[in-house]
Amino acid sequence: EEDPEGIFQAEHIPKYPHANFQFIALQVAFGYSFKEISDELQLPYQTVMSFYKRRLVKFKSKFNLYLLP
Repeated sequence: EEDPEGIFQAEHIPKYPHANFQFIALQVAFGYSFKEISDELQLPYQTVMSFYKRRLVKFKSKFNLYLLP
């Protein structure tokens, strides 16, 4: 939930700053489906899912840093 560097919130779908990685990742963590998330963001399902998956790869080292002891 925390983003001390602000990098997850800053990373968003182009032209849609409200569709940022932090929001999407939290929604996934809380159990929402990509269909529900895409409906809420009013964006295509495939766009949201692809963005999320690409960012997981991009932020892998950050997750390891933040989540592993």
